[in-house]
Amino acid sequence: MKQLKIGIIGAGRIGSLHAKSITYNVPTAVVAGITDVFRANAEKVAAELNIPRIYDDYKQMLADPEVDAVLVCSSTDTHADIAIEAAAAGKHIFCEKPVDLTPEKVNAVIDAVAKAGVKLQVGFNRRFDHNFANVRAMVNDGKIGDVHIVKITSRDPAPPPAEYSAVSGGMFLDMTFWPDVCFCPHCRKRWFEESGGKELPRTIDWNDPDDPVRTMAVLSPEELDLHGTFDPSNEA
Repeated sequence: MKQLKIGIIGAGRIGSLHAKSITYNVPTAVVAGITDVFRANAEKVAAELNIPRIYDDYKQMLADPEVDAVLVCSSTDTHADIAIEAAAAGKHIFCEKPVDLTPEKVNAVIDAVAKAGVKLQVGFNRRFDHNFANVRAMVNDGKIGDVHIVKITSRDPAPPPAEYSAVSGGMFLDMTFWPDVCFCPHCRKRWFEESGGKELPRTIDWNDPDDPVRTMAVLSPEELDLHGTFDPSNEA
């Protein structure tokens, strides 16, 4: 069976994690190359995993016909632009979350992927978490009735570097999409059906990334009677 040749863009924590996962656990794929704005990071991962090629920048990787697909593991503010360029280069894409901080840029990525006819997957790993999947299945199957309260507690193992936080949108923009991804499609469906298509209201103060607990969404009882809190922290 032909192995899928993958290039990894970004050799930080998540990039190196994906490189190890592919190398040790995915026999149908191989990491063909890696790049990072800090070359020493790429060199370290390449040496550890015997990755054959280190690119000076991601544009060299995208121009390499030997690379079938790329993993976009760079800083958050670069995800969308790199994904658009990767699609134009005919590469399939796995993009770390979030694709971008604005819906306009996300839609631009979707359009680029559709135009190029390549595949795109976003790194929403908790969609594949069996615990999250079981909870969502119970909600969708009506086993717990209508959902009125959702509380999610999320912890990262350690705070990210200051450079990362400066371009990620802060802890809330970086972490609060998890409830939307894992649970709220069911809730949004109810909201749109019962409210005539009104936008789902939220009460997050996005400009305060250090407050560890915020109300994620509060809908009045006459509309949906759904109350949720999301309690994230970047220190376990």
